[in-house]
Amino acid sequence: MKIKFGKSLFSAFLLVSVLVTSGEGNDPNGYPFKIGEQLKYKVKYGWFTIGKGTVHIPSDTIVNGESSYRVKVVGQTAGLLGFFSNTTDRFDAIISKSEFKPIVASQNFQEGRKRDVQTNFFDFDAGKVRVEKINHEKNIVHDPKFYDLQPEAYDMLSSYLYLRSLDFAAFNPRDSVMVKVFFGKKHYDFGIEYGGTEVIKTREGKIKAHKFYVLFPVSSTFPKAKSVIVWTTMDENQLPLRAEAQLRFGHVTLDLVDYSNLKMAIARR
Repeated sequence: MKIKFGKSLFSAFLLVSVLVTSGEGNDPNGYPFKIGEQLKYKVKYGWFTIGKGTVHIPSDTIVNGESSYRVKVVGQTAGLLGFFSNTTDRFDAIISKSEFKPIVASQNFQEGRKRDVQTNFFDFDAGKVRVEKINHEKNIVHDPKFYDLQPEAYDMLSSYLYLRSLDFAAFNPRDSVMVKVFFGKKHYDFGIEYGGTEVIKTREGKIKAHKFYVLFPVSSTFPKAKSVIVWTTMDENQLPLRAEAQLRFGHVTLDLVDYSNLKMAIARR
């Protein structure tokens, strides 16, 4: 039996590991990143490397007259002795600069010959999300479906941008922030609780980091509360450095292994 690892892990990787904002070069709002920033991660299950992920802010754009960011994420898992499925998960989103609200978001999931694409179109004025799905394996284009959209909702990548834009230096232990995230076809409560600071060992040396517990409903994938911990740099970048997750089938870690086009050089201890 193979574990269907891609969707559960990489969706989790987005929601619980990479707390993000967006920004542009010389951004007057002082967000902790700029256009062109790219982060690369390695995913490990115990001693084994089982996947990798990339988070990229390639450009900004104008959509419906609104200045917006484009964010791309790619996650890949590799089969481990036939135990894990080989998957590739691609996310692409257009997000407004004014409030970090999603405009269009797509997910392209591929596992072997199976390939599913879902595209969400967010209409906050109408309070609706139009969801379009295509099953490429069976060449099926599903009829669009419409779901209610709460006015304060984000999707995965826009919540990534919003949360990283917060000033972590102003947090005290046990402070928390909660948001509504639309994923699939419904809203979920998602947030972070500040756990103070720690010095962690990385490939860049020892780095003093903010520590966060990720808050979301207990599920079959994450059977315990606060089962995911994330560490971010304490500099102006606020980069997600590491995440540890206790999943239903074991312990998974995610580490930053490469980066480019940062707003500032990473501050060491």
